[in-house]
Amino acid sequence: MSYSDKYIQQSSSDEVDSELSAEYLWEYPSLALSKPQTLMEFDLTRKITAAVAKGEFNCALDYPANGLALWMAWTWSPDVELSNGPINSPVSIGNEVLWDKYNKQGVYLFREDQFDAKGKQRVVSYKVNFDSTTGEVEFDFVRN
Repeated sequence: MSYSDKYIQQSSSDEVDSELSAEYLWEYPSLALSKPQTLMEFDLTRKITAAVAKGEFNCALDYPANGLALWMAWTWSPDVELSNGPINSPVSIGNEVLWDKYNKQGVYLFREDQFDAKGKQRVVSYKVNFDSTTGEVEFDFVRN
């Protein structure tokens, strides 16, 4: 874990800090440990109702991770997509992820007890709740 990782973990508190924050990820080194995963999709041509999505994914590399990057992609047609995600698409496992300098991405930081060391199983389970009355999205990620 780098000095900046330790600083972030030590300064975070469950009582005051959300585990999800908006950050300019281009400022931080990023290594793809898995392929991007679609957590939830919305068809904006129809009325959006409350939704829940659950699933899991594996980290392909045996490398310590301290969080997840989250972003949105809007697909207007098969040829037109607007995204605040990686600019080196498709993302390749084991390679650096490059981020747009003008957009923030969501960052979900694992709690210290969810940090992993090399050699541990690398499965992340998730649950996403969307409340259509408030527009709020709740994320829950668990390292297994």
